[in-house]
Amino acid sequence: MKRDTLVKDAKQLGNMLKSQAKSGGVFKALKEGAKVAMAGRSFLDGVPFSLHCIAEGRHQGAVDADMKRIAEIVREQGGESIENSIPKILRANPFPPPNSMLGPEGERWVPVHGFLPHSKLVPAWERLEALWAANAGEMERLKVETGALIAATGRTSCLIEPVFFWPGEHNPLHRHAVEADHLAKLTSRPDSPDANALVDRLKGEVIAIFRELGAIHLQVARTYPLRQSHDPQGWAMLEALKRQVDPKGLMNPGSLGL
Repeated sequence: MKRDTLVKDAKQLGNMLKSQAKSGGVFKALKEGAKVAMAGRSFLDGVPFSLHCIAEGRHQGAVDADMKRIAEIVREQGGESIENSIPKILRANPFPPPNSMLGPEGERWVPVHGFLPHSKLVPAWERLEALWAANAGEMERLKVETGALIAATGRTSCLIEPVFFWPGEHNPLHRHAVEADHLAKLTSRPDSPDANALVDRLKGEVIAIFRELGAIHLQVARTYPLRQSHDPQGWAMLEALKRQVDPKGLMNPGSLGL
């Protein structure tokens, strides 16, 4: 809500109108576009937690029934509906530039994630909150803040992605990947070794929590250790496979801990 400019808002809205027109005609596109424009960026003011849902199906009636039930569940839990700008905008603009690798005020930003069974979601969240509480004083002193994305990824798993924001300098990757006009508006603050160290430690503790709960990850062996997540027999099989297909150790030596 804080990052994009009005020009980019207009571009995203235009893409959304095209998407809506393809699926429901011009009248629907204008109607849905007007809702998004009227809501602006203020519809999440004062909202500490938001849930955004998309229902998919072969028949409109089935999709409408799913959305109706979702709204009922939210009301039963004390929630209320807001304008559905974010799903509509994201649906029409699925691959934005990676400007979000810096915070809206130019802060350093880094995510850490795990995929867990639904049955482990609440215990994981409670342990994360306990970790933030245990380190609240140090986080406040060094201006390290956290947020989280939680996404249902299927009937058997859910993503939890805590993110960290903290003041620090921009590195070469930021200067390469973030759009130049966006980067020019952001403040690069002096490097903070203490804040960097705190974020690294907290990231490691989050990964340890995920590993204890049996999480899986989208990457292995860089941020997320591979050997520690294998039992000895499984790791022995992986080492045997490596020896069989790469007996001289020529391919990516040292990668994956092999």
